[in-house]
Amino acid sequence: MFKTTMLYLGRNKIRTMLFFLMIGFVLWGEMIGLLLNSIAIQAKKDAFSYNGAALFIYDENLNLTKENYEKIKKMEHVLGVGNWKEIVVQPLDTNNVKEHIGITPKTDVRGMADKMVILAHMDTQMYQLFRWEKSVSIIDGDFPNNENKGILIEKRYADLNHLKIGDTISYTVTQTEKTINLEICGIYKVDSEFEILEDNQEGTSVYIHSPYNTIFVDYDYIIELLEFEYSAKTGGEIYIDDASNLQQVADNLHAMLGQEVSIYDNTTTYLEEECRIVGLMEKTSTLICIFVLCIGEIIILIVFSLCANQYKKETGLFLILGKSKYWCLGRYLFITAFYTIGGFIFGIIIYQLSSEIMCELINNISMNIINNSQFKATGGYLTPNLGQGFQIAINKNMLFSNSNILTLIKITLSSWLISSLLPLHSVFSTRPKLLLNSNN
Repeated sequence: MFKTTMLYLGRNKIRTMLFFLMIGFVLWGEMIGLLLNSIAIQAKKDAFSYNGAALFIYDENLNLTKENYEKIKKMEHVLGVGNWKEIVVQPLDTNNVKEHIGITPKTDVRGMADKMVILAHMDTQMYQLFRWEKSVSIIDGDFPNNENKGILIEKRYADLNHLKIGDTISYTVTQTEKTINLEICGIYKVDSEFEILEDNQEGTSVYIHSPYNTIFVDYDYIIELLEFEYSAKTGGEIYIDDASNLQQVADNLHAMLGQEVSIYDNTTTYLEEECRIVGLMEKTSTLICIFVLCIGEIIILIVFSLCANQYKKETGLFLILGKSKYWCLGRYLFITAFYTIGGFIFGIIIYQLSSEIMCELINNISMNIINNSQFKATGGYLTPNLGQGFQIAINKNMLFSNSNILTLIKITLSSWLISSLLPLHSVFSTRPKLLLNSNN
């Protein structure tokens, strides 16, 4: 059987190569569809992570307390809660950081040149700067929280003022003129420049926007310390571990807080409005896979059927010489298996040769859509490595996951079986003498 298969393929080299290419292009189309699907799946996870707050609860009459938020944090699938407050302060025994690139401003338009911002957050580690930005990292100590009642400062600020973990710093709160003393519990590093642009209209006050001059502290701690109003009582953000658990957490929140509480799904809105490329890519990948598979299999079936005349004659000869129809069946499956394996190899080769171009094309299209759908803030400064917006990771090797490889194997096997249907039917339903004399 192997010998006669090799003779058959060897006598029909051009046809064999054409079949390899035809099956290869069908599988290549499927690979592109599966690549798009893999990119979309990963992009969904990244978009969820980037958006962070999966749900937002709000009601003017909620009157949530610190204890309520602690109960919410203990719910299944809840990673944390989010509410924050910005507090402008004047450092008393330290200086803020004025390191920058770009132009050098001269006048202090808003009276903020020497001030800093304390950002009080319920879950500092869930803040976007630490959750998503790859250019930001904790280099010493830990995040502030209910137990760790300290502040998290940037490395340049620490280096400028020779500060370390455990040191105490004094600030005057601009809003109340109250002086507070805060202990350093952690140091983070921002790996980005702070660039002041020509259109800066704040003068030296622009330094308050520098990421080096932001101090992080636990929300509950600073609110109690400064005796500020608990602004989180009307609602806040709920961070969920996965988008698939949104409804379950929403149901649990309604059960806890009442059915009248408004719960907004930030994740779905974010994906639909600012990251609609993800849904578009997912739908496109499905359409490509279905279209290529249907059209490809039809073409393969037609071409194999049209080229089966020679095989019919050979089959008639084998049957007359005493071979069984099942032996002829095995031989034909053997031949088409070689076609399919060769086509699979050709598909991989074509994919490897074209994948870089395809990835670049996909990246350009996705960037176009993302840039046109996301809101871009403007101002007199830039932080080049921060706040770049949601991006889609595109890599040709994303195709080679276990699930994709299994799908490709299934498609390859289906191509092999479908290519055998009509020719085998004609062989088994026709007498050997008619097969031998076949001209169609």
